[in-house]
Amino acid sequence: MAFSSPTAVILSEENAPQPGLIFLGREKMNLLDPEWGIRGAPDMVVEIVSPSSYKRDHLEKKQLYAQYGVTEYWIVDTSYHSIEVYTLQEGTYQLHAFGISGEQVSSTVIKGLSIEVDSIFLKKPDI
Repeated sequence: MAFSSPTAVILSEENAPQPGLIFLGREKMNLLDPEWGIRGAPDMVVEIVSPSSYKRDHLEKKQLYAQYGVTEYWIVDTSYHSIEVYTLQEGTYQLHAFGISGEQVSSTVIKGLSIEVDSIFLKKPDI
């Protein structure tokens, strides 16, 4: 099941980020607290990066999600029209896929999920 912001991912008393998108598989639906959000590490988190959140999303949140065991972490960068997909391996994230315009990225968590990078960014109209 997918959830969007402002759903909190409660990892600890001090850490409850609100990612852009969250995915919980059937096995983790017990983490869903309808009143407070997701209590624990979801299967996948997607952060949509803005220039002001670049450092936080690429360093701080990436480390935080790995520390608490989020299986897959996607970073969607609106400035560069790119998507990075990281998978958790032995407690650290390894780059699984990187896509820019004209390319696709896929998930290891959601079988069959493959996204064309261009499909999620608005195209500027020709003037």
